[in-house]
Amino acid sequence: MDRIDQRIAETLDAEDRALLQNTRDPGLVGQVFGLFRGPAGWLGHGMFAVVTVLFVLGLWCGQRFCASTEGIDAQPWAYASTLFLVVSVPLKMPMMPQMQADRILRARRRLELVLLRAK
Repeated sequence: MDRIDQRIAETLDAEDRALLQNTRDPGLVGQVFGLFRGPAGWLGHGMFAVVTVLFVLGLWCGQRFCASTEGIDAQPWAYASTLFLVVSVPLKMPMMPQMQADRILRARRRLELVLLRAK
């Protein structure tokens, strides 16, 4: 806990402290699961489904590549596996700004609580 957070917690009563506790930043797993809630939750579910399908296809093509006995037969499976696995990684990147925006909104709510308490 930062010094500022500690000083804020000292000035609040029990009810305000409980409200402040609800605005704490969740861990990484909590932030990721937060992408599946709210008005844009459908987008998180859709991106997760697409990335999962691409990853499974990449693993399946990789397995076919490893099972091939001839080099000419293995080449298309290697290309397909590489394509699916490489494409699945950058598709997750658009979710990072949303996690940062959620973190900023929580900080804003915490500041509003402190300012309301100061009145």
